[in-house]
Amino acid sequence: MLDPEKLTSYEVGWKQRFELGGGPAQLAASAFYMDYKDKQEAILVDFGDQFCPYTFGDFDGDGFVESFVPGLGGVPIFSQTVFDPVTLRNNPTQQQIASCAQPLFDTPAMQNMTELVPINLASAGIGGIEVEFSWAPTPNDRISGFVTTMLANEVKDIDTSRLPFILTDALACGDRQAGCAPITALKGNKLPFAPKLTANLSYSHDFHLGSGATITPWAQVNYSSSYFLSLWNVDCYASIAAGGGQVCNNGDKQKAYATVDLSLRYAPGDKKWYAEAYGTNVTGETYATFNRRNGNDFVTGYAFNAPAFYGVRAGVYF
Repeated sequence: MLDPEKLTSYEVGWKQRFELGGGPAQLAASAFYMDYKDKQEAILVDFGDQFCPYTFGDFDGDGFVESFVPGLGGVPIFSQTVFDPVTLRNNPTQQQIASCAQPLFDTPAMQNMTELVPINLASAGIGGIEVEFSWAPTPNDRISGFVTTMLANEVKDIDTSRLPFILTDALACGDRQAGCAPITALKGNKLPFAPKLTANLSYSHDFHLGSGATITPWAQVNYSSSYFLSLWNVDCYASIAAGGGQVCNNGDKQKAYATVDLSLRYAPGDKKWYAEAYGTNVTGETYATFNRRNGNDFVTGYAFNAPAFYGVRAGVYF
């Protein structure tokens, strides 16, 4: 069962408005740190022959242990044995542990089984500095953006006493010379989806037409440095299939990338409505947003961001 997550957040900041080059400007800066206790995370893990009712657990909170019933082709189902945390998870007998090595559990289907498991990290922390700015150098020009840098990002501790018997990574285990790391190796890793540097810069300009109408082009650039897709933090690894060569395109690490968004808006003189053509990610940049671990499979599945997208929209003010 999951324990409640506890978060203590610290932040100190400064904000100021002033004139710059004859136009109004605003600058804000803050330093922050988030200290997690029992942080809840969901990770894909490999059970192998430990996929057994005596060494698993009740992670969905329904009071039953996930188990295996003969005759269902290796399909895991929910057991009708009520979950008892002392007998079945915290203190299995040697006989119960030995039963997990029997053919019922020690099969290729079970060895390739992966599972999305929610866990508690004993402690983790993330913090950094963020700077935001906006400036209108002329009545027709607007510039804005932000920069965020992470100075701290770490899984501080893992409490294995609340976890099943053994959990290990499940990414290409059959191809990694060093094998897949146990869950204790998460200590010291970085939290996922937390790039060291993110930045945004946008600019717009009003072109005035007759009768007070305006056309406003707008452009925005977004930047993200590299980040990991999971707590396992797998980057490059020595591949058995490649004779010990490094494989760097089958792990958790997403490389740095930048995207560009554009728009062109028309507004009549009375400003009661507008029409706009826009494009998002116009350069067609591709980056991973999720990866699916497949046990001993050599190839990892990924989900990606939306491709370049174009459209038109209109609005009415009332």
